[in-house]
Order: sequence, then structure tokens, then C-alpha cells
Amino acid sequence: MLGFNDAECSLKFETLIKETDTLNEIINNFSKLNNTGDTANQITYSTVLIKGKVSSLREEATFALGLCNSKKVESKYYFSDFLNGWYSTFNTLLHVYKNDIFNKKKYTVTNNLIEHSQKELNGAFYHFKDCHDSYCPEMVVIPSGTFMMDGIESFQKHRVNIEKSFAIGLFEVTLKQFREFVKEASHVVPNGGITLQKNLNLFFSNDINYNSPNGNDMVPHENEPVTCLRKEDTRLFLRWLSNKTNQTYRLPTESEWEYAARSNLFQFSNYIEKACKFDNVFDKSSSKIYGNNVNSFNCSDGSSTISSVGSYFPNGFGLYDMMGNVKEWVDDCYHENFYNAPNNGSSWGSENNGLCSYGVFKGGCWASKPNDIKVSMRHTIFSSQAKSNTIGFRLVREI
Repeated sequence: MLGFNDAECSLKFETLIKETDTLNEIINNFSKLNNTGDTANQITYSTVLIKGKVSSLREEATFALGLCNSKKVESKYYFSDFLNGWYSTFNTLLHVYKNDIFNKKKYTVTNNLIEHSQKELNGAFYHFKDCHDSYCPEMVVIPSGTFMMDGIESFQKHRVNIEKSFAIGLFEVTLKQFREFVKEASHVVPNGGITLQKNLNLFFSNDINYNSPNGNDMVPHENEPVTCLRKEDTRLFLRWLSNKTNQTYRLPTESEWEYAARSNLFQFSNYIEKACKFDNVFDKSSSKIYGNNVNSFNCSDGSSTISSVGSYFPNGFGLYDMMGNVKEWVDDCYHENFYNAPNNGSSWGSENNGLCSYGVFKGGCWASKPNDIKVSMRHTIFSSQAKSNTIGFRLVREI
């Protein structure tokens, strides 16, 4: 694992920025050569995709240097995770390049489509799937409505009007569904991710990946939510699913997610007492493995790590695992607060100083303690290559 102490922080990132400039120069010179023996796919891959990643790394390293100098994050842990995440990504890019592993297929629409009338799709809480294939998720129509969206501070609370209904996944996307995408698209996800050790300390492990989120000791069930994905991996899956079904799938916006998580029937004020019935959280069994017993939920949910989707009671909208099991990526770019946030349910992009390299994820997970589970809580990791076995995703289908 790459690591450094606080005193080395600025020097490390200043050096990294210089190294990205050198790497960009090497790539530019390489693209001018015609006698490398590489395929057209390899040349395009190196000059477009890899160069784009190098540019992103430089941009994020510059931002990270600012965070380091301002001491806004605990550099000893965060920046080593940053470097390890990017190191894993470049290892994967080189593996794909060397082995000429490129997706050359054109996705065809499945022959197993299920038709739905617009009248059906306009019906509140209508359940449907777009195809009979196992990768098509079960969706439920969430009606339009209004709610008060909380901010980090009380003065940031604002009214949001969800102007049109949308369909959201009944469950988080599963490992089985994601494997179907990987198989057809020849997609390669970088190894490694942020996980937990004793006393709930976070660290980057090279021994986990989406196929083995808990390391080699535990074989995941295919009906567990897929984790250890970057936000870009989720979007590639959504693009593939949209092509397969002739529909538009995407990540939920932050306000759509919060609206769906709150639901009009679920009394969140009683959640602490009922947590183990509704979600997979940091309970008594988890605390025996990871320690920190004082801060666990005083109940047992039957699982010490990730559990299969739909194992607990749904919320008032009939959605499962909204506040536990895994945290979930949403579509919005990261903003420090909700000043000038959209109030119509739309995604919040780069406007108002949005940081679109850094994804937002919502909800709690199997490692969430009582004070960590709030429907309004939002999280980010300041790296576009961030992934963790505590983060998954569910999807929205436009109707």
C-alpha cells in the first residue's frame, strides 16, 4: 500500500502533478509513431482514453493538493487511498491495452422485451420489468410530490417539488445483473477498494473487487448488491442496459433518492428502534467482528456484512434496503452545501461550483452505526476512482 505522513503530503502531490505532465508528453510522442505494431484499437485507447485519465488525475491531484494544504481531510488515510485507487485504475488500463481487450460488440436489443402501456406506467406504484432477462431489474413507479429536503445544517432545509413521476429499482443492482454486463461488454473493473478493519477504520485493500467484496474468505451470493464499483462503472452498466431495452436508465438524482427513501408512509423518527427489521446495519453481530460494540444498533439483523437484496421489510414506497446494506451512488455532482440547489428534482451539475469528478452517495450500509444513518446524510470521496465494498447503486428508469 502506498502511504505517507502528513508532512509529506504537499511534496507527494506536487511530484505527482509533475509526473502526469511527463506522462502526457510520452503519450503525445507515442501517438505520432506509426511503426509500433499496435492495433488501431490500442492506439486509439492509449491516445484518447489513457490520456484522458492522465488529465483527470492531474486535475484531481491539484485539487487534492489544495485539500492537503488546507488540512480539510486527514491526509494520512485519505491520500493513500487516493493514490491506491488511481494506481489500480492505471494497472487495469495497461492490462486492457497490452492484451488488446476492447469491446468490439454492438449491443443488440433483447428479444425478451415486455411491453407496458403509458396508462400503466402513469399509475402510482405500478411494478414492472422491461424484459424477461435476469439483468432487467424490477421497477416501481414513484408518483410526483413535494417534500422538505434537509441540508447538512438546519438552515439549508429547502422544499423540493418532484415534478414528474419516475420508476426506481425495487432493489439495489445485484452482482448477478452486473456480471451479465461484464460478460457481454468485456468490461474490466479495477481491483481493490476501501473496506473496513477492526474498530471500523477504513483502508484500501487490493484483495477485494466486485466479484469478491469481502476478500477471498467469503464467496458472495449472486443476489447480493454489487459493490466495489466506481461511479463510471455504474454509468457504463446503465448505458448498456438502456441499449438492451430501448429505454433510458440512469442513476437517481439526489433529491429523487431522498424522496424515495423518506416515502410518505415511513416514520423515520422511529427508525432507530426498528432498524434491524428494515435494513442491514451495524448490529450486534457486526460489532463482534469489527469491534466498537458501544456504537452498534442494539439489535440483530442476521447479517454481519453484505446481505442479499430484499432480505428486510420495505419502506412505505415498497423499496428495499434504502437505508442499509450498501450506500448508493446518485447522479449529482458534489457541492459543499445546498445553496442554490435545484428544487424540482433534477440533477445538480457543475453549476454553483459543482465538483463533477467526485460522486455523491446516499444512505447507510451494513457498517453504519446509529448516528451515521440519516436520510439527509450525503457522502463523497475526493477521487473519481473511489470504490468501496460499502457502496453500490440502484437505478431509475424514465417514464
